Amino acid sequence: MPGRDSQDRVSRRKWLTCSTSMMIGAGTMHQLFAAPAHEAGTAPAATQAPPDPYTEAGLATMARKARYRLDEGLVFAWLFGTKYGQVDTGLRPLLNIESGAISRIENTSDGYAVTTWERTFYTALEDQTLLREWRNPYTGEVAPIRRGPSGPSTVHFLRDGTRVTPTELGGASLKAHTTTRLLRVDGDHVWLTNDSEAVVTRPFSNTAPFQVTEWSILHAHLSELLDPRTQIVEAEVNLQEVTSWPAWMNMGERPGAVTSRGVGRKVIRFESMPKKWRHLLAEHHPDIARRPELAVQAQSAPFGQ
Repeated sequence: MPGRDSQDRVSRRKWLTCSTSMMIGAGTMHQLFAAPAHEAGTAPAATQAPPDPYTEAGLATMARKARYRLDEGLVFAWLFGTKYGQVDTGLRPLLNIESGAISRIENTSDGYAVTTWERTFYTALEDQTLLREWRNPYTGEVAPIRRGPSGPSTVHFLRDGTRVTPTELGGASLKAHTTTRLLRVDGDHVWLTNDSEAVVTRPFSNTAPFQVTEWSILHAHLSELLDPRTQIVEAEVNLQEVTSWPAWMNMGERPGAVTSRGVGRKVIRFESMPKKWRHLLAEHHPDIARRPELAVQAQSAPFGQ
């Protein structure tokens, strides 16, 4: 079992640790499109009591349900936002992001595993058309955009909600820490905060490590999380993120960072993903657009930031 410094524990104030993802997520496929798991997401019968949010086991169950699903199958999530260049306290809009993630949830002997494939497209600020090249407002250089998919990568969770932190991402070394907490309960509304930090060191590169600090807020309905008849629910997310300059921007030693903000949703069906993202996916990955389950079976892509 991994050491304590590679894990994050759940407590009454600290919810289940989740993968960064989007936006910033192996094994055999298990009836990904079976009707109860993928279509309906409803258990055959309500034989178990609702989870108790004041116990660690109850918190872990509710957090898994809000972020992923309690049974096996696919979940989908999307994010739309804007990236800004940040120098000192000044912010300059750079481009928009259209991002989507496809995750497969599998139960294991000691918990569950989440395998995630993510595809982000950069679009123009003015009309949200796909960018194939980008003019750097700081240097005037026109840089080609070669960003491809991220993953698939797998994160393992123990039964008590402990997340076993991976040490590799697309061939690069990864050091990461993520904490998810209950932020607020108001009537039937629940908000969870997810704070994460990651450092990615590229192999065979003299460039500085790529650093990410991310804050997100997940919103779901308490009645749905407590309902033992349902195995999966939809949820909303708000994201704020600060990263190093991506290598493809060719910023060199220029001081500054990239700040992002966005909104999104976790949805049950692939057809509920945004039409624009599905159109871009069909253009670049037609096989996955036709059969989304193929995403989590693909060969892992190298780290591209």
